[in-house]
Amino acid sequence: MVVLRCTADVAERHKLGLAEDPPPSANRLGAWGVALAKTPGGELVVLVNAATRLLVVCPSADIGDLLIVFKARLALLLEELGVLEEEVEHELDEMATTSFAPARGCDWLDEAAAVLATAAARGVLTGADSLDQWQRDWARQAQRDLGGATPAAVARRALRGTPTVH
Repeated sequence: MVVLRCTADVAERHKLGLAEDPPPSANRLGAWGVALAKTPGGELVVLVNAATRLLVVCPSADIGDLLIVFKARLALLLEELGVLEEEVEHELDEMATTSFAPARGCDWLDEAAAVLATAAARGVLTGADSLDQWQRDWARQAQRDLGGATPAAVARRALRGTPTVH
């Protein structure tokens, strides 16, 4: 089970019932935050992992399709970052069920959505290939709140170890 912590606009758009106090995520990466980013080309959904700050961007879709696209894009990203196939499969298996909760105190989520919207406004994101590249670049950039580590390195360690709790 994975917890997706949704901003109010995501919850409203998808008519989600949010659990105030969900059980912890059972997957190794832990909970994800979900926000919308308004871009010149339309709305994008930004999913940011709470523990690793790994980021996945998806086109706006209904929630059922969004979950399918998110997991497919996450699997591709993890494989591109050097995560072993069996570790990716294990993570996705652990994410088979989803609990939705409010995103509270997730400044990192709002920041990621704003950075994405700014990149899109500057013409950096022009299609699916540029979204994929942007995700990879983000994953390889040192993050202050990770003590200078990259989301890719933190995610690889988490997927080889024990589950995170967020």
